Amino acid sequence: MNFFQKHQTSKIIIMSKKIRQMLLLTLLTVVIASCSETKEERRASRDLKNYVDSMDRANMEYTEENWVAIDNGYQSRSRLAEADMATMSDEDKRELESVRKKYADLQARYEMEMKKHDHVVDSKVTLRNALFGEGMVSDDMSFSFVTASNLLSTYKSFVDAVDQNRDTYTREDWDEIKLLYEALDTRKNMVEKELSGPDNREIAALKIKVSSIYDTNRPGSKAQENSDAKE
Repeated sequence: MNFFQKHQTSKIIIMSKKIRQMLLLTLLTVVIASCSETKEERRASRDLKNYVDSMDRANMEYTEENWVAIDNGYQSRSRLAEADMATMSDEDKRELESVRKKYADLQARYEMEMKKHDHVVDSKVTLRNALFGEGMVSDDMSFSFVTASNLLSTYKSFVDAVDQNRDTYTREDWDEIKLLYEALDTRKNMVEKELSGPDNREIAALKIKVSSIYDTNRPGSKAQENSDAKE
């Protein structure tokens, strides 16, 4: 082999090495890009799963406003995850389906708790209206409608209503009655200086009466509820 042939052979070998290097580099680029895309796809699915898990563990108030915020967060993440469904592995698809089921369970639980909350609120409003008149007791239970001139009549109608319906109240009703009684008593302290002596003495007697009714009937209502629950 002459010098020219050796030189040509060396050039071919060098070019062959460069081609192999270029092919290897191209292959690595494709693999890295593929891995990157897979990571992005898994990231959207993982973000959705983490979000649902965090909402499932969260200690929150069961209100309509809170649920709207939770659902908005879920829907935006769900759309990102669903956009990658075509390229997802079977394992990722199964995980996504599991997340959807968990969210459905969360939604069902949340809706049930909201109904309970609404029922409790409605029960409290009904009880307050029955004891003091329609819309008289506000959420802050300030009893601002009570003055020195109507305090005695307010106490009397309250105690009479509690006495008359004592056998129908649940444990929760009695707890609400106690809160209402304490709020009314706070209002009494604010206007007490304007009360007459006879009114003050009669109110004191009414307070003893309602306390006795509460102490006698509240424990029984709890025992009855426990008995009904067992049945």
